Amino acid sequence: MIIMKKGIDVAKWNGMIDWGKVKTAGIEFAILKVINKQCREEDSFSRNYAGASAKGLSIGVYNYSYATTVEMAQNAARKVLQVLAGKKLHCRVWLDVEDKCQQGIGHKLIDIINAYQKVIENAGYEFGVYTGLYFYNTYLKPYAAELDCKFWIARYPYNANVVVSYDPPASKKPTIRHALWGWQYSSTGSVPGITGNVDMDLYYGEAAVSYSILRKGSRSADVRILQQKLKDKGYHLSTDGIFGVRTDEAVRAFQADHGLTVDGIVGIKTWAELNK
Repeated sequence: MIIMKKGIDVAKWNGMIDWGKVKTAGIEFAILKVINKQCREEDSFSRNYAGASAKGLSIGVYNYSYATTVEMAQNAARKVLQVLAGKKLHCRVWLDVEDKCQQGIGHKLIDIINAYQKVIENAGYEFGVYTGLYFYNTYLKPYAAELDCKFWIARYPYNANVVVSYDPPASKKPTIRHALWGWQYSSTGSVPGITGNVDMDLYYGEAAVSYSILRKGSRSADVRILQQKLKDKGYHLSTDGIFGVRTDEAVRAFQADHGLTVDGIVGIKTWAELNK
């Protein structure tokens, strides 16, 4: 079952934030800008981290990237870790790739993302990529098989101001090859406790459901669940509970279609994608 939470992402431009009012309004998570263009701590980061933490919001951070080389990306990632030293995160470290300087560098951008990811994950934090839907489709999707992370995608159905209670139309939800962690659905949100516009986000997560790791040769009720989920997504199978050749072929096709490792093994990531 999909669970959704509403959140915001903020930087120094959002000014002094009353996090108590933000929480009372129904915001459950906040993604905070962590470093600036000069690779120094964002002026508002410590204040926002303390304020959001005190009110019990789940917190993530983002780094707007200007990296055009692997070395630049690694240095930025190390600076992020320096700023985060001793701090807990619930919503990942996000690398924001969208700047014009990264549009014409081809596969080098994939190397930049993977190098940054390695530094962050080696330090024990979860990693993801933020970008706009057009940027994703144009510059990242051609290399989808080489990127193994969650994505937070911006797509704005309307330009009008939206309030916290507004639910964006599901038909406008971004569709991508990777696992969609979240959707930034507005840059003109109105949230009590924040002066002016603020970015609005939806997080898509899974309720706690435990399934077995399955592979060719498995026989169980979980295989029937797997087969039904694959059928629901358009793959032609019988639901006999036997993980045979046809099921193996369907699993591998599903993994390829969704940017997963194509190994025929239904583990955590494949189950998560099936449950969307």
